[in-house]
Amino acid sequence: GWEHINLFQADALQLNNFSENSFDTVVINSVVQYFPNGLYLNEMLGQLVPLVKPGGKILFGDIRNLDLLHVHNAIVERDHLTQPMEVSELVNRVQRRLLQETELCMSPAYFDRLLQEYSELARVDVHVKRGLGDNEMMRYRYDVVITKKACSSMPSGEMEPIDWHAYDSLNTIKHQLQSAQQRVFGFYGVPNFRIADDLKFAEGLANWKPTRKIYSNKSPGTISETALRTQTDFEQLLRFAESLGHNVGVTWSQEHPEYIDVMFSRNPLPSVRARGGYKQNHLINYPHLDAVGQELSTELSAFLKNTLSDYMVPSLFIAI
Repeated sequence: GWEHINLFQADALQLNNFSENSFDTVVINSVVQYFPNGLYLNEMLGQLVPLVKPGGKILFGDIRNLDLLHVHNAIVERDHLTQPMEVSELVNRVQRRLLQETELCMSPAYFDRLLQEYSELARVDVHVKRGLGDNEMMRYRYDVVITKKACSSMPSGEMEPIDWHAYDSLNTIKHQLQSAQQRVFGFYGVPNFRIADDLKFAEGLANWKPTRKIYSNKSPGTISETALRTQTDFEQLLRFAESLGHNVGVTWSQEHPEYIDVMFSRNPLPSVRARGGYKQNHLINYPHLDAVGQELSTELSAFLKNTLSDYMVPSLFIAI
């Protein structure tokens, strides 16, 4: 029967009916991008964390990666082209799309900061999406698992030492898997084959001549056959590692957007976090910034007209 199921429809901030330690697992899957802003998310977490039992988990699924938002927007605008366009105009369209973004996007660094803000958290795991094939979800979204301490004296965020190796080739990883003596090891600087072409294009927009012509992708929304083939080989390699008894973790590198960090362990995985420190300061975007800016401009202009002489009232306000 379904007697043990309780269904509620409520605002994410209406958690007052639940007592502390009510849940062992909380799943927030493909929802957080519809939150109105970062303050709303922060307030929800402040209410939610005490409701999770010691050792319990909070899963955030399908998070849009703010660090790659400019790349994603560049590809979307290119694929929407119906005729050739100069670089300067396409760059303007990309910037306009950034201002008109309606969904909440977060840098992986946001979740790293949670370990400093909540002493009751044991670890934060940031997972790049895996699988065969390709789509926007796999390229630009990720999942996060937050785990609370099993007891209050447990240290936060400590990682089991990982023997890191610089990436050379997929064959090098395979050889290491077959001959590894280490229980825990990883590779850094591994190309993110799914977005390598996208990044190259976005970097080109920043460096090409403004008058250079840009053409739409012949197959909008898809990556090249070469990239897809290499990505397939990479995923099959990870599955090969799992067949040998390794647990596998894949996360965004903080050294360059093009890279990912990959870790292997015959024991439970250490925290799935980037090898380098999280240095991003822009943690969350501001959805509806364009519309909010227009509304604030109207209110600010009206206020200043009532308090200042006409010649002192600016004719233009820009939200940054």
